[in-house]
Amino acid sequence: MQPLIRLPEQPLIRSDYRNSYYLCNIWSDTILQTHLFYASCINGVNR
Repeated sequence: MQPLIRLPEQPLIRSDYRNSYYLCNIWSDTILQTHLFYASCINGVNR
């Protein structure tokens, strides 16, 4: 078995897309329409 390697965030975001979306949606429904905030919000959720 190979040692565990931290996967890039892209696949993680895609697999957790729905959960992240709803969590972030609770955070701020209006600001979510900004892609930059949405991306940073997902990063915060996944960490």
